[in-house]
Amino acid sequence: MAWEWVTPVAGGATTAIAAVAGIVATYMSGNRQQQTALTVAQQQTDSQVAVAREERQQRRLEEAYLGMLAAVTSIYYWTQTVYPLMTNTPEQFTMPPLPELPDNEEKEALWTAYWSPRVEQLMDKWRTAVRALQHAGLVIGMARSFEESGRESRLNSSDWLAKLPELKQAIFDADKRIRDQVRAELRGQHDGHLETST
Repeated sequence: MAWEWVTPVAGGATTAIAAVAGIVATYMSGNRQQQTALTVAQQQTDSQVAVAREERQQRRLEEAYLGMLAAVTSIYYWTQTVYPLMTNTPEQFTMPPLPELPDNEEKEALWTAYWSPRVEQLMDKWRTAVRALQHAGLVIGMARSFEESGRESRLNSSDWLAKLPELKQAIFDADKRIRDQVRAELRGQHDGHLETST
């Protein structure tokens, strides 16, 4: 009879140990679930922040490119008016001033902050083409002024006039390359890296 107490005590101790083990396992499982939930929440937050940052960058890029394309377009139409082949009056056969672009400094800062290296490369070529046409137009204007006043000039306006179609075409080609590049970048088809051949 002395050993009768062992079975109930051992059974109670086993139950108590099993209960404590269950509590500990439940705590550890809950802790892991909580840690997993926190990790997933942090990843979702990081992902949302990255998406918002990318969307903001894309909006700024679109704004910069749309402003740039508006300026490029005004030069495109200006190019067509530089000593046109056919005019209704002699006064239309002139070198018009370059179009005035609004907020030049602000736009230039915005553009260069967001342009890709490739667009910047293409814009440099475009600017060179615009300057070449502007230079030719000024030389033609000076030569015509000398000719009309009867003064002798070493400038031959007909030689420069013969170069105009090629100079204008260079601007149109540069314009098209810029538009194609911007379109590709905004569609995510080009990352904007520099290219060695244009």
